Amino acid sequence: MRIQKTIALFGSLLLLGMAVSNLILNPGEPLPLWHTILAMAFALLWGALGLKGRGRSLRRMNLLAGFLLLLCSLVEFVIPSFPLYGLMLSNPLYTYHPYIGAGVGLLVLLVSFLTRLPRPSPFTATGFLILTVFLLSACSGPSLSSLTFRYETDPELSQALSLPRVDFPSTQFLVASDLHYYDPALGTSGPSFQAYIDSDRKMLAQSQELLETLIGEIGRSPAQFVLISGDLTKDGEKPNHERLATFLATIEQGGRQVFVVPGNHDIENPDAVRYTATGTEPVPVVTPAEFAQIYQDFGYGQALARDPNSLSYLVDPVPGLWVLAIDSCDDADNLAVGEPQTNGRLTQERLDWIETMLAQAKTQKKAVLAMCHHNLMEHYDSQQKNFGEYLLDDYPQIGNMLARFGIPVIFSGHYHAQDVVLTHYDDGSVLYDVETSSLVSYPMAYRLVAIGADQTMTLRTGQIATIPSFSAQGKDFPSYALEFTQGGVEKVARQVMTDLNLFGILQMNATEIGEIVPQIGRAFIAHYGGDEQFPGGEKLKFRGLSIAGKMVIYNRAGLVLGLWQDKEPVDRNLVLNLVTGGWQALTP
Repeated sequence: MRIQKTIALFGSLLLLGMAVSNLILNPGEPLPLWHTILAMAFALLWGALGLKGRGRSLRRMNLLAGFLLLLCSLVEFVIPSFPLYGLMLSNPLYTYHPYIGAGVGLLVLLVSFLTRLPRPSPFTATGFLILTVFLLSACSGPSLSSLTFRYETDPELSQALSLPRVDFPSTQFLVASDLHYYDPALGTSGPSFQAYIDSDRKMLAQSQELLETLIGEIGRSPAQFVLISGDLTKDGEKPNHERLATFLATIEQGGRQVFVVPGNHDIENPDAVRYTATGTEPVPVVTPAEFAQIYQDFGYGQALARDPNSLSYLVDPVPGLWVLAIDSCDDADNLAVGEPQTNGRLTQERLDWIETMLAQAKTQKKAVLAMCHHNLMEHYDSQQKNFGEYLLDDYPQIGNMLARFGIPVIFSGHYHAQDVVLTHYDDGSVLYDVETSSLVSYPMAYRLVAIGADQTMTLRTGQIATIPSFSAQGKDFPSYALEFTQGGVEKVARQVMTDLNLFGILQMNATEIGEIVPQIGRAFIAHYGGDEQFPGGEKLKFRGLSIAGKMVIYNRAGLVLGLWQDKEPVDRNLVLNLVTGGWQALTP
């Protein structure tokens, strides 16, 4: 009996600590508030039985709690796309909670069975599900880095860190991302093309017109150079890369240098196809070497230095300024596994080269900006939990390294949102992750950037207002794009919820799916556009749902609610102080 009391007290304290952490780290949100209060109540009940309970009541409680802890942890491991752990949090303190939960649950069950204790009384399905929710208070976050950072141990690099900051030269440039260029000659009709459009949110049929319109706006801008942060093509089709290069050449003919980096769609992508009336046909893809050759005039041929182990490079677009173009893609095994890898990762060799370049920048008194495809920090709460593949692996440590070397801003893409976030690191350094929208998804935005002699960076949002085919017919292109992108998000959300079948017995009904899907679409569109402002009403339906609906909403609410909580700073028009790290909003 003493062993049973010890297990009950230990387990209840562990669960209570997790629940209290949720309350502290997520104040003001109704879902984690009541959810964690219930978890605390369950923990206190478990602890009370541990202090006063005897015999079968204590044994049954321990068996039930151990089984639920083990079940929740196993679901987290086996079905990451529908995590029962991690309601709202993404704090790295929670990295090992599923492991702890599984370990404690297994320990309780083993002790109970080894001592030949009776099994717990049966519970109803509803009671079982409700008790399960009580225990959902742990969360996983980014793991400890497997990379070795030389600046922490190498005296030469450490000395470079101590050198004074260098002023940025005055310049103006334009940033675009996720062009997803698709040559209409590869087919824009047929059932397979329509199926692709229905499963995504990209206006592929208009991608060439959008690109041509952007080129015209670049020509009218004061930009001295252009940065394009990855996903240059739909799915890495060699004909699309070659055709895109001819369009980029027209920008350079206007006197503006273009610099590109690859995205997760661009290299050795098994999804590269053309569309026919009856299906699809594969088309050639490009290797890393072929990518560098095709874009020889757009960064790789002008590079001051190139990483021999990746498509990263370093350029100096204007005197006194270096741009570090980071290849953040993990595409080496695409063809072997038969699908493109969405996540971003730096190998140790790639990281070593980056640190060497940044140390040289410090010693040569060069100011540095960076760009890569993947995000360097979470752009909304629970992004790591729900869409971790859009973040660079080891992003907290890599971001801190860049900031320590004096990089104040990195330009990213990948998530198709016009969003800016910043991180203040413990050493006092600051880094802004300026993510730019996709050209083929709402809001079809780009960024106009100006660095002044006063060491401020002004970011303004430009947006494609129309394209020739729509203006010729007097059609409203922004409204079409908004409806198209939101419709794409809603189709995916509807399919996911329709296919979801919890424990093989519970399924959401069509009515509640129809109520929830527009709420999901509205949240994503708000985040894509930037400067999210909730217009009122209901963010996400909670009441009146079936048990299956409640389980889905309770465990995915962090995603939708997180999209509405715009992280500091504002997203579309702002001024950054490159010396202090401060910012202020600009009127459009």
